[in-house]
Amino acid sequence: MKNKTKSSVIFLLTFCLFTISSADIGIGISVVGTISSITDIEDENTTPVGYYMNQNYPNLFNPVTTIFFGLERSSFINLKVYNSLGQKVAALINNKMNPGSYKVKFNASNLSNGIYYYKIQAGEFHSVKMLLLQ
Repeated sequence: MKNKTKSSVIFLLTFCLFTISSADIGIGISVVGTISSITDIEDENTTPVGYYMNQNYPNLFNPVTTIFFGLERSSFINLKVYNSLGQKVAALINNKMNPGSYKVKFNASNLSNGIYYYKIQAGEFHSVKMLLLQ
């Protein structure tokens, strides 16, 4: 009976994690239902199921934040930061990358406080999220 309960708990935990991931709330939970420590995402050996870009952390930052994203297959990646007027202020990545989960540190010490947006393009996938520089 102990093994059956243990299996049920693992299934329930995996189901809950997948449900949270599907909501794309950006708290570092991958679509495959495993929790990744924020400091270990760059070393994760699993290939993501699909493409994703999570919310940067911390968001209300000064001057450094980290952007997390994942690729299900090799893709040419463009990761850029824009100001609130739509002007590009930084090009963080502009090259082909292998499948996996990644983190990119963004240092905004040369920018003024305000709202910025970061955009990733990887083949057909693209996503935009907001940064708050304090």
